[in-house]
Amino acid sequence: MATERFTTYEEDLQLVLTELQASLDSASSLKGEARKKALSSCDRSLDEARELVGSLELELQEIPTAQRADPNRRVREARAKADSLKRAIAVERESGARRELFGGRGANGGDDPFADTDDASHAQRQRLLRGTDTLERTSDRLTNAQRLANETENVGAGILGDLRIQGEQLRNTRDRLSQADTNVDRSLRTLKVMGRRLITNKLITGSIIALLVLLILLVLYSKFR
Repeated sequence: MATERFTTYEEDLQLVLTELQASLDSASSLKGEARKKALSSCDRSLDEARELVGSLELELQEIPTAQRADPNRRVREARAKADSLKRAIAVERESGARRELFGGRGANGGDDPFADTDDASHAQRQRLLRGTDTLERTSDRLTNAQRLANETENVGAGILGDLRIQGEQLRNTRDRLSQADTNVDRSLRTLKVMGRRLITNKLITGSIIALLVLLILLVLYSKFR
């Protein structure tokens, strides 16, 4: 379950990404300074989006490990969206620079003698961008795998700690039970001793009474003889 701040950061991020996508779409139809300003606005929005992603990652650490699965997935998706828009901005900036350099002419128009070379370079750059995209996705997967391993390690350490505490509690309980058994045995021995003493006292008392009765009888006998 996400925290309130996590939800707020996420909502702000979605708003920024939506505005960034709209600015990027509008930049493709602009020219000159207007286009540069639109791309600069995209850069600022991208910086803001990346800061919000960082805030989400920090806030993610405040969520209990057992409840992080869904928020972690949402952070990964947000980070991937921001990276995708970053690449789209770079492609749009490069594409616009080419259009301004060649005035929209290419191999189809027949006016650019370097069109074929430029197209080959553009294709090569596109392949490089795709390769970079693949590397970034691989890096993200490795980072996520490392994070998952760390979280699993933390969970395991927590479980081991709980088991140690429970083991200590069981040992303490066993010691208390052993002590209680010892106390019970001591109490039983005390009760047995008290019982024997009570019986002895009764015998002594009975003997004394019998002796007194006998003495009284002897005294009476001596008087009436």
